[in-house]
Amino acid sequence: MALEKLLAGIQSEAQGEANRIIAEAQKEADRILQTARQQAEAEAAGLRAAKISQCRSKAEQQIAGAKLEARKKILHARQEEIENAFDAALQELAQLPPDRYREWMRQQIITVCESGEETLVVSKEDQSRLSNSWLKKINDELRKHRKKGAIKFRFEDTGFSGGFILIDPQYEVVISFEEILQTMKGEIQSRVAEVLFVGRK
Repeated sequence: MALEKLLAGIQSEAQGEANRIIAEAQKEADRILQTARQQAEAEAAGLRAAKISQCRSKAEQQIAGAKLEARKKILHARQEEIENAFDAALQELAQLPPDRYREWMRQQIITVCESGEETLVVSKEDQSRLSNSWLKKINDELRKHRKKGAIKFRFEDTGFSGGFILIDPQYEVVISFEEILQTMKGEIQSRVAEVLFVGRK
């Protein structure tokens, strides 16, 4: 489906950008480490033997600090890239053509609907995109799946740019662009954290 391809493309682009930032930051960290070692060796050569151990300890502290600073910069840059990518994705999803948006909504509703008697809460902005005839087709499809096929509309301020809330006395399901992207963002950030920190000291 086009939406899945779009989201997969966003994931691929974000991962590619993460790899580029990590590589650049690693080069900078290596340069800092090399400079710190050279400075420590120059200082150690001019000091008495009793001071060498102290200098090496200081150098190791500088190296550890440089590594930590590099990791912080990488993480900050990665978070900014992720935020920018997902902000752009949300804008693009919010501008889906009405026919694609209705089809996405239909698939989601059919997937999560349990009884077929739920209330479908959608934003007031969706009144122009979602008609009673569209809802009737969904109810007809639900009946084919041996469900009641009696879903009814309720339009109100949902607080999200696209999606719905399906309400039943026994449960409530929220499906929105924001929820989907937030889940993806959490997964990507976890992978970035693993790349940055797992196996490094």
